[in-house]
Amino acid sequence: MTTQASRDMSESLVIRLQLRADVWLLFAFTILLGLGLVMVASASVSVADKLTGDSMYYFKRQLFYAIMGVSCMLALYRMPLDYWYRSGPVLMVFVMVLLLLVLVPGIGKSVNGSSRWLAFGPINLQVSEFAKLLIVIYL
Repeated sequence: MTTQASRDMSESLVIRLQLRADVWLLFAFTILLGLGLVMVASASVSVADKLTGDSMYYFKRQLFYAIMGVSCMLALYRMPLDYWYRSGPVLMVFVMVLLLLVLVPGIGKSVNGSSRWLAFGPINLQVSEFAKLLIVIYL
């Protein structure tokens, strides 16, 4: 009887885990993130040492952005799908306004002759990347 109960508990745990997140997708994500960090570290050691004096400068910077991205991912994962469904049209209007702001002189930042960026202090955002994501959410 105890083996049946333990088997039922383990099956329910597996089912709950599978309903909450795709384990294989998270595994692939973790592997790709780790490989990307290793590649940045190995490819930029000598350049970072020459330019900044810190051989791990670009790795630390990439790690910071990776942590920020994972934090955003976890926050967005906790939002119910109904929220995204209801806010799709509002987000679409928001991204259209951002896309128009890029074209306004003084607000949009021009890089290599094309105005695709919005500058918020030290952070430059390419609005078209947000537009791609929000169009998928809207559709």
